[in-house]
Amino acid sequence: MRMNPLPQQTTPFFWLVKGADLRGSLANKSWLKVADIAALVGQYPRAIEKYEAVAKQSLNSNLTKWSVKDYFFKAGACYLANKVNNSMA
Repeated sequence: MRMNPLPQQTTPFFWLVKGADLRGSLANKSWLKVADIAALVGQYPRAIEKYEAVAKQSLNSNLTKWSVKDYFFKAGACYLANKVNNSMA
């Protein structure tokens, strides 16, 4: 039996931080870590979902909008890896 390293529900510790901007920043940072780990263990659809969500949220901030291209690139790479993985199965 293989253990799932990524639980479906995570405790949103970043909601305990005061200030909406800081909360959003910590949330995005956490979701990026979830996406990175999901991609590493082969859970490509989950990684794509998280990368795209963070990218869309980052468009609203002047500080984070410069990273959007990187997030969409990672989502695209996961999409291709998922296609290859599905075609080999």
